[in-house]
Amino acid sequence: MIKKLSYLLSEYKVLRTKLDEKTSFKTTLKAIFSSILINLVIFLIPALLVYNLFIIDKIIPILKVIIILLIIAFTFSYNYFYIKVVKNYEESIEAINFKHLIIVESVIGSLFLSILAIVIMTII
Repeated sequence: MIKKLSYLLSEYKVLRTKLDEKTSFKTTLKAIFSSILINLVIFLIPALLVYNLFIIDKIIPILKVIIILLIIAFTFSYNYFYIKVVKNYEESIEAINFKHLIIVESVIGSLFLSILAIVIMTII
């Protein structure tokens, strides 16, 4: 298990350096904003639906779980679309498989955002 984790992290470092070397700041900003816009289009309707269902008191715990699942799905799809957009702008990295990069960054982002959402939901 530790071998697989160390392999995943070393592969992540290699892919991250390749991506940083090949992309410019302008391309990175375009990819970030494009990925956020795509994800807002995808996740806006389910988020608003869950928000409106908070009126019903009996299903609030289920809605909180759905919010956490939406956050996790948002981070994975954000990283996926970020890599797709970067590959569209930079043809030189199109042949590289960024699966490990997407997994590691998505797990880190979803853990952070999920913990933040849980803390906010317990306060409110």
